[in-house]
Amino acid sequence: MIPRFAFAVILPALLFASVPASYAQKKKEIKKNKIRSESESITEYSGGKENTYKQKYIKFDTDGNILESIEYEKDGTVKSHESYRYDSFNNKTEEVVYLPNGSVQKKTLSKYNANKNKIEETITDGEGKLTEKHFISYNANDDKSVEVVTDGNNKLIRKDIYVYDGKGMKTEKKIYDGEGKVQTVKHYTYEY
Repeated sequence: MIPRFAFAVILPALLFASVPASYAQKKKEIKKNKIRSESESITEYSGGKENTYKQKYIKFDTDGNILESIEYEKDGTVKSHESYRYDSFNNKTEEVVYLPNGSVQKKTLSKYNANKNKIEETITDGEGKLTEKHFISYNANDDKSVEVVTDGNNKLIRKDIYVYDGKGMKTEKKIYDGEGKVQTVKHYTYEY
């Protein structure tokens, strides 16, 4: 006879072992196995009937980065659709969000410095009109120190300032509005 303790340990382990890992946990395997795309479908059973539909489609590059992601409604219409591009260091340089009809809703372009830190992010609407721009700077330890956000007319929307302790741990984030007034202060504490 198997003790109850064994069921309490073995059964949950078997259940979790059969659950597929999320994308972030298997990027290495996607690259290693040269997976080009992944489709996810759902089969629902109701009233003795079976209904299967595609829920998600993801296309990958050779480094395991997502090139395209499409989520579907039960009726097969597109719920969300995004595409991505990367530089040779696998930094995301472009993200495009599409409307259900396939036209561009928003495009985000990112630039990086020699240390592979994002230094600029430009956001445009579906017509290519600038809506937002982010400028990011870093301290000598490569920690994000300031992020400035402007609108399409180069007017200041927000400024975030980050503070770090001697160990390089973020201790504070101050968020200022476009007029320079403090809106929010977040404090971070750590136990060692």
